[in-house]
Amino acid sequence: MPVSDISNGFVFTLEEYLKYESSFKGQVGIKNNSVVKYMRMFKIACNHCIRMDLILKNPFDAYDGKLSVKDAIFLTQTELNRIEEKPIFNDRLQKVRDIFLFCWYTGYAPVDALNLEDNDCNLWIMATRAKTAIRENVPVLPSALDIINKYIKKQMKLLPQMSNQKMNAYIKEITDICEINKHLP
Repeated sequence: MPVSDISNGFVFTLEEYLKYESSFKGQVGIKNNSVVKYMRMFKIACNHCIRMDLILKNPFDAYDGKLSVKDAIFLTQTELNRIEEKPIFNDRLQKVRDIFLFCWYTGYAPVDALNLEDNDCNLWIMATRAKTAIRENVPVLPSALDIINKYIKKQMKLLPQMSNQKMNAYIKEITDICEINKHLP
């Protein structure tokens, strides 16, 4: 579709399609925050088209969708202790628990934690965050160091690698095993 054919009407028809008709993994319609993010990407693309003199006005300027902010889910100290202390004999779940706890101790998002390399860590982790591109120095607490020592030199990265999708599913398994009724990921 030529960018010059995109109108305000198209923008709102696209929004309606994404919310109520599109399908992904067997579900019809996508949630508000995903729709808003897609629409923002189209707006960025159209801004680029303006810079390239392909269009004069961005039709996505008319779109005013807002992200829905959800309250963060927190674990109590008791719940965290339950995750730390629960005997888990499944290797896959042990790795996920370790990654989860490492993130908890360092404040790193899983994407950042999984990208750390051996040379990023001593008594401090000095690395750049993926989402913000900000360089940060994070002290390594003894519990995080125990996790690092468990996996160091066993793979290319500091921690075992796993997709975000798998991590989320396995964390759900761990919370079920630990009888924690909170949706963490």
